[in-house]
Amino acid sequence: MLKIIVTNFENLINEEEAISTNTMLLIDNLRRKNYHLLVTTHRDFRDVLSYNKSYPFIDYIISLSGSIIFDVNKNKIISKKNISSKELKQIEKLFPKKDLELSSYEDKIYQIKIKNTSLLANLETLTAINIDRDLFLTSNKINMRQALEKIIQNKKYSLSVIAYDIADYSLFPLSSENYILKKADKNLKKLLKREKNYIIEENIEEILSKFL
Repeated sequence: MLKIIVTNFENLINEEEAISTNTMLLIDNLRRKNYHLLVTTHRDFRDVLSYNKSYPFIDYIISLSGSIIFDVNKNKIISKKNISSKELKQIEKLFPKKDLELSSYEDKIYQIKIKNTSLLANLETLTAINIDRDLFLTSNKINMRQALEKIIQNKKYSLSVIAYDIADYSLFPLSSENYILKKADKNLKKLLKREKNYIIEENIEEILSKFL
């Protein structure tokens, strides 16, 4: 069975917004052992690809909170779902435009970030879209979990997840082997201690080393 490691893209980046040489080498060794690497992110897949140009290390990118899935090896989008005009109108009724950050691709909107957290109360009346805790909005027809399922089911992957906070928790049930970084939320740590298949580690490189 094919093996895939899934992690949030931010897990791989250090404080200088760079991926360390050691992390790159670990990923390269894993790919030589037939592991594939999938990153999830709120970023545009094109931003992530800029890290991948000089030293390719990513196989799939689930970008804009699940709205676009990009196959790096085939250099093509394999799935995309934009926010419809109806959904966009509903959002714009509830929030001032100055508080919205729109992410677009080919003239369509795929993700909206609410920049003003004081507007949280408005979300209670917003049912047409998916909302995560960082206030990134996508169409109600897609989310990160659905995007991940689409990839692993098509290829029948054996899945391992590396995460660091509650935002990734919804991905965990898909996997038989899960790792979480020690910088995770305290409440999440308590929860994971009761689950035998969750392993808490100090940093991304320690986790990657365990797969070798």
